[in-house]
Amino acid sequence: MGNNNRSGEKQSGTGPIINIAIGGIVIGVAVMLLSIAILTGFQKEIRQKVIGFGGHIQLNHFQSTDGYEQDPVDRNQPFLKDLEAIPQVHSVSPYAHKAGILKQGEVLQGIVLKGVDSSFDKRFFTENLVEGHFPLFGEKRSDSVLVSKRIADAMQLHTGDKFYVF
Repeated sequence: MGNNNRSGEKQSGTGPIINIAIGGIVIGVAVMLLSIAILTGFQKEIRQKVIGFGGHIQLNHFQSTDGYEQDPVDRNQPFLKDLEAIPQVHSVSPYAHKAGILKQGEVLQGIVLKGVDSSFDKRFFTENLVEGHFPLFGEKRSDSVLVSKRIADAMQLHTGDKFYVF
């Protein structure tokens, strides 16, 4: 009977340890699931931002230069009508990149300008604007530009401020 007591003591002594171990595993699994959920959300957000700025597909002239400026692609490609006819294709827009320098007062900042025309799908930009509005396209030439928040903060720019672009 003495042996039965000792085994009973051993079982009662290990019970809290087993409960602590199980609790630790439950907390660890919960933290891992939460981490995966957060990372998946960030991944989705980053993917949407990358696609919003550049699109799913970008057609460029084949060249071997490493600069931002590229040779133009003819806008009248025969395959563009077929591409636009695909139901999953939301829009097709021409664009141009040009490297430059932004200057306000004595502050300079290197930039890459992206030029677009009136066919550009501006929905992503208008949904994410912090201040101001997307430049309007019309018959008259406009001096309106859209500047990223990071550049605006670095240059201390606000809507309506004047600056030079070289």
